[in-house]
Amino acid sequence: MKVRTKFVLSLLNTLWCMVAGQRYEHDDPILTKMMDRNFEMIKSTTFGEPLNLIFINTLKRFFPSLFKEDLRLRVFKECHDFSKMLIDERKAEGLYKHDPQNYIDVFLQKIEENQDDPKSVYTEENLQAMLSDLLQTGTTTTNAFVLETHRRGNIVPNPIPRTCPKDWNIRGYTIPKGSVILSNHYSVHMDKEYWGDPEVFRPDRFINDKGEFVLDKRVCHFGFGKRICIGITLANSVIPIFFATLLQNFNFSVVPGQEPPTMEPEIGVSLSPIEYEVKITNRAAGALLEQSRQG
Repeated sequence: MKVRTKFVLSLLNTLWCMVAGQRYEHDDPILTKMMDRNFEMIKSTTFGEPLNLIFINTLKRFFPSLFKEDLRLRVFKECHDFSKMLIDERKAEGLYKHDPQNYIDVFLQKIEENQDDPKSVYTEENLQAMLSDLLQTGTTTTNAFVLETHRRGNIVPNPIPRTCPKDWNIRGYTIPKGSVILSNHYSVHMDKEYWGDPEVFRPDRFINDKGEFVLDKRVCHFGFGKRICIGITLANSVIPIFFATLLQNFNFSVVPGQEPPTMEPEIGVSLSPIEYEVKITNRAAGALLEQSRQG
C-alpha cells in the first residue's frame, strides 16, 4: 500500500469537495497516476536548486531530461487536462447558472457576469490554472501546518541529556570528556533573530516563493544527530495521516461564547496545551442537515 499516496488523496478529497463538490476513490487511476508523477517531480527539484545559477535555465533547454523538465511538463499537462475535465463537467451540469454548489460553479458564474469586461480576471483559462495549482500543491500547506505545530508547540523543550565521549573543542570552547550536555529546543524554536516572529503560529514560513514545502533543520522536535528519536519515522507517517483524517471527517471551531484556546502551555516534563473545549461537528452529518434544510 502506498501510504503517502493514500494520504495525499485524502487531503485532495477534502479540498475537492469544496472546489468541485465530488470525491474520488483512493484507487482512482487518474489521480493515482498524477500523484506518483507529482512525487517524482518533487524529488527531482533538489538537483541544481542550491546552485541558483542563471545558466541552469539555458542548460534545461538543451538537456531537459537531465533536469527532469520533460517530467515536469507532463505533470503540468496532466493536471491541466484534469482541471479542464472538471470545468467541462460543471458547465455541462449547468447548476452554476442558478444554484452554484462549489468553487468552480461560483467562478463560472463570475465568468458569465464579467464576459463583457476585457480586463476581467474571471476567465476559464485562469480557473483552469488555479485548479491545476491546487491539484499540484494542495498538500503543501498541510505539511507546513504540521511542522509549524511542532515548532510552536515545543512539546519537548529539553530532550534527554547526552554525554561527551571525549574532550571536544568547538568554537573556542573546550567540553571535557564525560560532560553532560543539554540541548535547548525551546531556545532554537523561539529564536527571534532567526524566525522573526517566533511567537506567531505561521505555517507559511515553511513555504518558499515557488509555493513548495521546505523542511527547516532548525525545527528539531525529534532531536539531533545519530541518536535522534527512534520514533521519528513512525511519527512522520502517523501524525500527518491522523491530522488529515480528522480534518477530512470533522469541523473544528471555538465553542460559542468562549475565547479561543491560549497558546501558553502547561509546564511539566513536557509542554502541553492547557485544558480547553472545542466544538467538533461531523462533516457528513452537517452536510445532510444542510440538505434537509434546503429540501
